[in-house]
Amino acid sequence: LLDDDVEQATVGVFTPDYAAPEQLNSGTITTATDVYALGVLLCELLTQQRPDRSSPRRPSAVLAASGSKNAKAVRGDLDTIVLKCIAEEPELRYASAAELADDIERYLCGRVVVAHPPSRRYRLRKFLRCHRGGVAISSALILAVFAALGAALWEARTAGREAGRAEHVREFVEGMFSPIGNSVIETKQLRVYDLLASATRKLAESRDLDNDERIDLQVMFAQLYEKMGDADEGEKLARNAAQLADATLAPTAALALRANVVYATQLLEHDKLAPAETLFRTIETHAASLHGTPAAQLDDGLGEIADMHDDHDSAVAYERRALAERIAQSGDDSAVAATGYNNLAISLDLDGRHDEAIEAIRKAYAIYLRTEGADSFETANARNNLAMAEMREGRLRAAYEDYLAVEPLFEAAPNNTRNRNARYWQDRCQIAVARGKDEQIVCDHALRTTTA
Repeated sequence: LLDDDVEQATVGVFTPDYAAPEQLNSGTITTATDVYALGVLLCELLTQQRPDRSSPRRPSAVLAASGSKNAKAVRGDLDTIVLKCIAEEPELRYASAAELADDIERYLCGRVVVAHPPSRRYRLRKFLRCHRGGVAISSALILAVFAALGAALWEARTAGREAGRAEHVREFVEGMFSPIGNSVIETKQLRVYDLLASATRKLAESRDLDNDERIDLQVMFAQLYEKMGDADEGEKLARNAAQLADATLAPTAALALRANVVYATQLLEHDKLAPAETLFRTIETHAASLHGTPAAQLDDGLGEIADMHDDHDSAVAYERRALAERIAQSGDDSAVAATGYNNLAISLDLDGRHDEAIEAIRKAYAIYLRTEGADSFETANARNNLAMAEMREGRLRAAYEDYLAVEPLFEAAPNNTRNRNARYWQDRCQIAVARGKDEQIVCDHALRTTTA
């Protein structure tokens, strides 16, 4: 049974606690039977108990119910892997122990696992987790960015009360970065994450903000935490903003809709699919009141949900609408539009329209090249994504050339000592195996960068 595609009559000798349903029901034994036993063992290693046959639960839920601090660490990919292993129907499990081992290896390397349903946000989250690292940002750049943010916020709200609220929010954001101006010693300056954490505490303690201002800042901070890789804090702030908006604003108010869109997006980020879909569908009934980025984010969420239900035609339609909204907002040659082209490419790829997907990714790459420059990580990452799409389409030569083109940036300091370098070489290993050239050399290098 250790070989793939092996079937034989039920033997009738097994360990009951680890036996698959087909063994208990005198069914046909296959390699998927072994996978079930391995899944039970994995669950036992993670939770110290075997799964309940009548009502199997996620290992993280079992740990949470027992008050274990390990629930957070197990939640997500390990949950998904275990549940795939112990699925009642053999065809829903991994086909072999080797496939299970491969997925566990992907998890250990921080890569996308096969067991997870198709999800652009999941893929992005895995990429961000692989590429997280401290980023030194000068005080001048930070102040310039947030001064521009304050100006945009002011221009967007010209009515008296709205303008006053925008001014109050702008002052809060500027105060958030005051510690930078108070320290002229570079090595003593706070990291951006520390500044954000300090501002979050200040927001919770402040009594000078009205409800609308508090919602505005909670939504803003939630999105910043997500971009910095702290999804848990992002979800908490987004939930607080949505709850406060629901309690104090009309359901059709633009700020209430924006807060709920961000919260629904965070729910998807945490794989809470059912509540996310319910909230997105509710927001969709008021879609006419949404414009700009919130409208695009709504369509992104609806598109991802459609992809999860294998309704890729609808997903493509949602993503085309989101792209149109972004183009109308910022222009066809903006980095905002590049995000839209990237999301559209994912749905096109899932729909089997690989040529169109590659065209959309190329568009995103071209925009980043023009707006960010050849030495930008965003540009290199877009070309790396293009290479992966080309590899899936079988265009191995083009993919190889694109990978080689971005190698200098991934090998340059400080990227050469960060997880993003390991991720790049893992991709290079895949293309080497697909081409049948230099597999040993490249994949050994990928292993070294991953385990360094």
